[in-house]
Amino acid sequence: MMRKLVDQSVTQIWSEHCSAKDGRMSYEEAQNFVNTTFGGIGQRMTQEDYDAIWKKVDKDNDRRINKGEMVMFLISLSKF
Repeated sequence: MMRKLVDQSVTQIWSEHCSAKDGRMSYEEAQNFVNTTFGGIGQRMTQEDYDAIWKKVDKDNDRRINKGEMVMFLISLSKF
C-alpha cells in the first residue's frame, strides 16, 4: 500500500517538475520542487540541508535523480 502511494506521488511530482520528461530530474528541478512545496508552508531549506538530502537521494552521484531513487528515499522517510 505504501509503495503504491509513493509511486503515485512521485509520478505526480515528475509530471509537474521534470521539464525534460525523460524520467530523470535535475538538481535544479528537484530544488525547485522542494522550494515550491515547502516554501508554501513557510519553510525554506538551507543550501546545506538541501545538499545533504540530495546526497541521500542521488545514489549514483550523476546530479540527476530517477523516479526509483526518489521512491526509495521517500519510503525510507516513512520508517521514522
